[in-house]
Amino acid sequence: MALSQLRSPDGRVQRTPAVPNPEDPSAAPGVPRFVEGTAGPGAVSGGPAPTTAGGPLPAGVDAASPADPNVCSTEEEETRKEQFRARTFSAPDFRPSAGYGKFDAYYWPASALMAAVVKMKFNYVQADNTPPFPRLFAMWRAGQNIQRFFWTDAEQTRFAEDYRRRIIDRWSFAHTFRSTKPCWPFLARPYVTPWVVEDASDAHFEVTVHKSAGPGIDYSSGFRARNPGTAGWRGTGNLYSSDVREEPNFNSPQVATAERQRLDRAIAAALASPILFEKDRSELRPPYDERLRRLAAALNAKNPSDPAIPIVVTGSASAEGDVTRNQELSEARAEAVALVLRRAGVPQPLVVSGSGPVGVPDDAANRKVEIATDPSFEGGYASNRYSVAEHEFGHAIGLPDEYVNLSTGDLGAKQTAFVNLAAAAGVAPPDQWGDSTSSQMSAGVDVLPRHYLTLWEALGQMTSPDITRNEWSIG
Repeated sequence: MALSQLRSPDGRVQRTPAVPNPEDPSAAPGVPRFVEGTAGPGAVSGGPAPTTAGGPLPAGVDAASPADPNVCSTEEEETRKEQFRARTFSAPDFRPSAGYGKFDAYYWPASALMAAVVKMKFNYVQADNTPPFPRLFAMWRAGQNIQRFFWTDAEQTRFAEDYRRRIIDRWSFAHTFRSTKPCWPFLARPYVTPWVVEDASDAHFEVTVHKSAGPGIDYSSGFRARNPGTAGWRGTGNLYSSDVREEPNFNSPQVATAERQRLDRAIAAALASPILFEKDRSELRPPYDERLRRLAAALNAKNPSDPAIPIVVTGSASAEGDVTRNQELSEARAEAVALVLRRAGVPQPLVVSGSGPVGVPDDAANRKVEIATDPSFEGGYASNRYSVAEHEFGHAIGLPDEYVNLSTGDLGAKQTAFVNLAAAAGVAPPDQWGDSTSSQMSAGVDVLPRHYLTLWEALGQMTSPDITRNEWSIG
């Protein structure tokens, strides 16, 4: 089935403009209907298609301005840039370089809009715990509800639409690709969506969707996305009807522990504790000011939904001299350190105090501030969100699990390839593989810059040689 005849979740054919030849400079940058008519945060609304003549653009999409002052130095390159702006690019059946996942990619430079579409065939099956027929019949005769084991048509339609909406809302427009090529100031904002097709031969993935007997979430889903690159390859997957529900308290203590341990590693790596001071002074001095800046950068690298672990900043003084003066000095030293962190905008709460004189008189090692995390926080943390559908979709576009740490085998090779790809794109890989974090590909909901790496590859393939892969940044 052609892209122009993709089917909606209710089975109706939705016709979209045929994708123009990417080599044709006159190709019109029309937006397919799988991008139109969507709603929700960050989604593109219906309306007139973008044009190179400055017509209206879909809501929430920034256009690359033709009046940008960054004009190329030669008329020939300026002409080539404008031809690029007018084109439509596509990469059907794109296979990420790590060898996992498959999707169709499109790019409309005039609209600063990219699309990544995973075509899926859903096969609905009864609940895994459906009793054998004699038992089922007896339950029915006894007036018990046996419908919970089976799908209705309405439930199938609702699941497909809920799944599609959750993926769009979570994965679309999380970050923007920006061209770093001089005088080529283009943007690409990714709209990411699954699309349910009727014929398995048209699908990137054939997915078995199990009815959940409930009442809880199954957590039994998975995608087999290793793509050998053979023609016609189609991945498989298993989803459950409960996958489109969100768990508001999923592995919360483990996520808090992992974040505290990340901060502990950051404090040690920055050599930020203890911070030493001169006798009777509370001013920071080299090299400790730079160490605190390095620490602040690590604190600010917190994932958006990871908990803000309290940072304990404790000042002290050596034991000689007046006790009151030493108490004040210890507090002033702690405040001096906290001020640097506050000015750097760290998101963690700071617990600042002075412990007064400690140890023996004239011990320079006690003229200090110590920085530590609060280990008591994680026991009471219960706010980590997670939903299965969005996590498993990440595998369809080629992303690895981050909650496991493997150095060998196929998955180890996948993680290594992912780290290398992140380095090429200039984005951070997981701080430590195997941790439970708020990352979407670990135990949470955050779509981070690294989760757009396979889309970044697809965009670079489409726009090369005009704009190569490494001339796109993720931000």
